[in-house]
Amino acid sequence: MFASSRPPLLVLLIPVQQMSLFPQSEGYDTHYFSADHILVNYKDGWFFPLSVTQQKLVTSPPMLLVRSKGRVTTEGGTFKKGYAHQFCSEDGQEPVSLYQQEIFDDQPGVKWMLVQDSVTMVWVQNGNKSQYLGESGSDIERISYGKIIIRKFLVENDYEPKLDKNADNLNICARLYRVSSVDFLNMEWSVSDQPAEEYLRGVLAENQIERYMPPVKAALDLANMHI
Repeated sequence: MFASSRPPLLVLLIPVQQMSLFPQSEGYDTHYFSADHILVNYKDGWFFPLSVTQQKLVTSPPMLLVRSKGRVTTEGGTFKKGYAHQFCSEDGQEPVSLYQQEIFDDQPGVKWMLVQDSVTMVWVQNGNKSQYLGESGSDIERISYGKIIIRKFLVENDYEPKLDKNADNLNICARLYRVSSVDFLNMEWSVSDQPAEEYLRGVLAENQIERYMPPVKAALDLANMHI
């Protein structure tokens, strides 16, 4: 079974009857998705091999298993820190998911998404602190700081090359799916007397990726939630 604390990213949805095609002894792990279907991942969950035999019975490629999450991690009288990740499509809108479903017993109400082909992640670590200035300490400087990554994940696949008379016949080649990624933004920030949302709006505009402002705002909101 998958661990909710460290779920795989690349999974295959198959009928329960096909479970024997993916034995644990060969590196596969399974997790019940519904009464009739299970999710399968391979090793660390970032790539997925399919043999010729498996391809004959599997009707769809592996998908990305994701969900948005965030919370406050530490807080005191003059500071607050949190983190979040928010998933979206490449245009910054809600990702198109084939399924949204609860899959972990220890996370009731939390729905995970199965997304085909690609998905973009907005990841933030957000902190706020106040510090007193001057001899009297009457002036307060409010500092916003953190890190942000906007990264696109893509599902790619290759055929196992053959060097014999069947080199041009892809129908008898094994296939390997894998997750690759590309960064649209990866940076740290620290600004005084300016909200993180306002500062990051300017950063996105400067990098011509304003389309990601809605999920960035959603991630900042998650990073400030007490869960």
